[in-house]
Amino acid sequence: MESNLNSNNKRSANDGNDDNQDNNNNVKRTRSNKVDLRFLLASRDAGAVIGRQGKNIQMLRSKYKTIIQVPDQDGPERILTIAGELEPCLDCLTDALVTMAENQKLRQDASELRALVHTSQAGAVIGKGGERVKELRAQHGLEVKVFTETCPNSTDRVILCRGEQRAILNCLRDIFTQIEKIPPRGPIRPYDPSCYVEHQIQGYGGFAHDDSSVYGDRRVRNNGPRGYNNYDNWDMNSMRGGGGGGGSGGMYHDDFGGPPNQNFYPPPPPPPPPQSMMSSGSGQAQMRPLIDSYGQAPATQTQQVTIPHELAGAIIGPRGTRISQIRQQSGASIKIDDPLPGTNDRIITIVGTPNQISQAQHLLQTAVRQSGLYPG
Repeated sequence: MESNLNSNNKRSANDGNDDNQDNNNNVKRTRSNKVDLRFLLASRDAGAVIGRQGKNIQMLRSKYKTIIQVPDQDGPERILTIAGELEPCLDCLTDALVTMAENQKLRQDASELRALVHTSQAGAVIGKGGERVKELRAQHGLEVKVFTETCPNSTDRVILCRGEQRAILNCLRDIFTQIEKIPPRGPIRPYDPSCYVEHQIQGYGGFAHDDSSVYGDRRVRNNGPRGYNNYDNWDMNSMRGGGGGGGSGGMYHDDFGGPPNQNFYPPPPPPPPPQSMMSSGSGQAQMRPLIDSYGQAPATQTQQVTIPHELAGAIIGPRGTRISQIRQQSGASIKIDDPLPGTNDRIITIVGTPNQISQAQHLLQTAVRQSGLYPG
């Protein structure tokens, strides 16, 4: 979300409002304090906002009396601009988030949005020692991340908000209200998606050419129902790195809590039949190893654990966020199989060094505990 409140930015051709320019701060506002909010979208989500034959975006313009633009772009990224009074803009964004969430196949009332702000304003959102961004996370119950690098050939930085749609809107209102008081400093170059550089997406928070990101490859889920169950037959091999551009499987790996994954291993030989299932212990999910090794090179081992089918969504996370984080933080290759025939259990295969496997198991258990889906 960038206020775009600078005199250097070009005005949209269909914006008929006359703006007063604040020459002192390069801040652009109309007499009624209208603002421009900018967001980075995946092209597929942009198409959902526009709608068939532009009907959805026309409806939004008419309903909220705002200027909404999504310029055409051949690449994987596009820019959504909403201009007008702040509250109508946020109301309009609410409807857009619902549309994007349906397209993203997230759980009900969940979404993610990447706002654009000038790099000189990003520090205010982060705060001293990260205190402000921690406050935003706690206050709104969201995952909030300010990416460290600017978008290619621009002065824009991405602020990622992920969680419930209403919380995202409230968080963005707080962010905008704050940065509105801090006009951009220095050169102002809004991000143009035609300058897209795929190998930089991890640093600035962009999207990959295959329309995938930290949330997983959306192409495999477009026809599935909403909610976690959409992952039940998802081939998790599609998320393993090493098979795509830049050595990252063509995917953007988020860095919310750990280094990018660098050492994914090839899949192990077919395992023998499982010998035991996951035990619940004292009401808390405990993952019991099934297989320790298949005689691979000493540095690489394979281990399997089982989980109840209903917990798979908690481990995978919205659009693959959780499993992607676990892979990155542990450095292990992790695959979740379909439910075993005649059972309600799913096997998770972990491949890596002993330390990587141990870390992966710990993170899997943490995901289950934090999900609230399992007692204990």
